[in-house]
Amino acid sequence: MIAAGTGLAAGGTIDDAALEASLQAIERSGTDRADLALVFVTGDAHARAHEALHAVRRVTGAPVVLGCSGTGILTERREVEEEPAVAVLVVRCERLVATPFSFERQGERRDLGTELAQKIGSTVAEGGCVLVLPDAVGCNPPALLTQLGESLG
Repeated sequence: MIAAGTGLAAGGTIDDAALEASLQAIERSGTDRADLALVFVTGDAHARAHEALHAVRRVTGAPVVLGCSGTGILTERREVEEEPAVAVLVVRCERLVATPFSFERQGERRDLGTELAQKIGSTVAEGGCVLVLPDAVGCNPPALLTQLGESLG
């Protein structure tokens, strides 16, 4: 069985918003903990990123927390731009296997898609899927996806 829930909080500090969004997501999932948490933030979250991620982990219990930042957040409830906000999606599934990874200095890696394909090829070959959250400022997403497609077939 898969259980999932989302939460969205806007305004205030990023870590307070992360706490509120995580509480909403867990409540809406109907579970007491998550296996995976996806976190999306707006605004300048870098200064309080550690505190925000700690809040997400503390509330959700998720061993794997992934996410990204952007100029806005779009959820099933509403869109938030021009103010600090956090959206959290939690997933509970005993069969879920998640392996987070990160490539530093994405903009300097011409063969980023090929490198990524080498890292995830066996997962995809076994029927798994991949969630890619590229740094749209630092890398070239079309080139990344083209290289992935060419390498994985």
